Amino acid sequence: MGLPLIGRVWGKTIIYLLMAFISTGGAIDSAWGWPQPDGLELSKKAGSQTNPVLAANTTGTWLAAWLDDSLGSAQVMVQNLNDNGTPLWDSNGVQAGFSQSSQADPIICGDGNGGAYLAWTDYRLGAAASLIYAQHLNSEGSTLWTPEGIPVCTGGYNQSGPGMIPDGKGGILLAWVDQRNINNDIYAQRLNSEGTTLWNKAGIPIIKYSGSQTELKMAPGSEGSAYVVWSDTRSGNKDIYLQKISRDGTLFYSSSGYSICVQPLIQQNPRIISDREGGVFLAWEDGRKGFYDIYTQKIGPSGTASWTPHGLAICTAANQQYSPVMALCSSSTLVMAWTDRRSGNYQVYMQFLDMAGTILWENNGRVLSQLTTSQQMPRVAEDGGGGFYLAWLDSRSINLDLYAQHYSAAGEPNWQIDGIPIAARSGEVGTPCLLSDSGTGLLLAWEDNRNLTAPDIYIQKVPLSGRLESGIPPELFEQFGK
Repeated sequence: MGLPLIGRVWGKTIIYLLMAFISTGGAIDSAWGWPQPDGLELSKKAGSQTNPVLAANTTGTWLAAWLDDSLGSAQVMVQNLNDNGTPLWDSNGVQAGFSQSSQADPIICGDGNGGAYLAWTDYRLGAAASLIYAQHLNSEGSTLWTPEGIPVCTGGYNQSGPGMIPDGKGGILLAWVDQRNINNDIYAQRLNSEGTTLWNKAGIPIIKYSGSQTELKMAPGSEGSAYVVWSDTRSGNKDIYLQKISRDGTLFYSSSGYSICVQPLIQQNPRIISDREGGVFLAWEDGRKGFYDIYTQKIGPSGTASWTPHGLAICTAANQQYSPVMALCSSSTLVMAWTDRRSGNYQVYMQFLDMAGTILWENNGRVLSQLTTSQQMPRVAEDGGGGFYLAWLDSRSINLDLYAQHYSAAGEPNWQIDGIPIAARSGEVGTPCLLSDSGTGLLLAWEDNRNLTAPDIYIQKVPLSGRLESGIPPELFEQFGK
């Protein structure tokens, strides 16, 4: 029979009050799920929460890590959320490595069993003696290694900027910048699920050479191998080099690395993603013409460059272009995006390429928006159907806010023309990251200063429709909405 009339009236009144409460920015328990207006707060702790990173888990859950200074120094925290946005571990996250000293550069990946691997730069031995530490958590959020984490290698100090990928056997491959030889070199290590180092205890040199090797990024190859790209000053200015290392620690190229781009002036800020066939795509900022432009390269599974030697020019427009990002939308299409100053303002531009390196859109890229305000720091992810998602920081309301857009495989925007607001409140946002949700939407995390005291970390899942509706619990609709 359902509820009597008075029950139905009061039930609907409760629904309307709840909707009004949410729409006016009222607090809501994150266990009610997403999407929520302006996102879910990952931690209610005091102090600053910064540097969010995301990873998908094989169990259909989402991993997030960040830095939290509520204990007096920045510590790596981690959370596991189900597909409804409900935290599965401690409500404010789990501490990855107990330490009284600061930690930095958090990275995360799933362990294949519902748990997580984390790594970070750790200063427990002092500012001039940083080490790379790692931790493994199970699906319940319990630490499997020592509570303070384990050092990744025993060789030297001043290690920083780690990268990490799964090794395909339940463990992880890590790389980092290392100053044991005075100059910055890059070393790597493999750990199994128990935390045992499987290579030389001091790590294996990815590149040990004159000059400085920094800005490393990693991507998976085939059969548990890893690609490592970096900027390299052996010739005086920065150039782009690459190395591939197998799961057993064998280097694919010579010990001096493979020169991806050695051109006049500066090449820097490299990016790398897998081509899903054992090769990789690379992108970087390139100053060979006096301003920074955007260049790219494809390295096939055989290890050789497929496109123009020293890189294919994606954008050589006037003024500066910065911070390229990439996503493989399908087996035949690569999308790239970057921050662009050709008009004097910060704008986001995009480009489509096929696997032959043919540029498919307008020369020098297609602009995201005709707005005269600033758009910058793009992030991109494929949508599982040949299109892609784009998120960026946007100043159309004076403060920097977070906006997003969904594009079809033809490059047409599917949401409102200049994007939808993900976080547009008082205070600025920063450091966004995003992941695709296997064809049903995207996940975003960001730093958010809406409380105007210290930044917090917020997270949001955006459905394919782009509609960010209030997260009223379904059981309330079932009970009162009849």
